[in-house]
Amino acid sequence: MRQYKPIAEFGGWGLRYSMSGKGRALNVSGNMGLQLEFKDGKKLLIGTQKPKEIELVLTNLGRTGESR
Repeated sequence: MRQYKPIAEFGGWGLRYSMSGKGRALNVSGNMGLQLEFKDGKKLLIGTQKPKEIELVLTNLGRTGESR
């Protein structure tokens, strides 16, 4: 989970692509999201208005802060 700046990092809301190497973003509103980094180095940020719930799910799965 991380805080991000939708306009500065991705040029707004919706399905976006960052020209500065931050990857893709799928966001509707707000400034919190789940940042996924895949084995091939590509990144996807999924915006959420329920970051605590996502953190709880990840904690229960034992996946927070881990690199796989």
